[in-house]
Amino acid sequence: MQVDTSSTSSAGPAQSQEYFTHTAAELLVLAYARAERSGSVDWEDLNVAHRAALSELGGKRSSQLVELAADAG
Repeated sequence: MQVDTSSTSSAGPAQSQEYFTHTAAELLVLAYARAERSGSVDWEDLNVAHRAALSELGGKRSSQLVELAADAG
């Protein structure tokens, strides 16, 4: 599933006014690449990747993973 990130803030994977679509995995790779280049993580990059991942997984699976994380913590 491709996710439209064109409506994100100016800080993050959709920095230009062009229309971009990326999978959650692509967005995560972009976030890491930017962090390595800049020396710090831009949380907005990770937030965009997280929203894309939630969208790709769907509500039920997302809920299951949140519960799994809570149980592990």
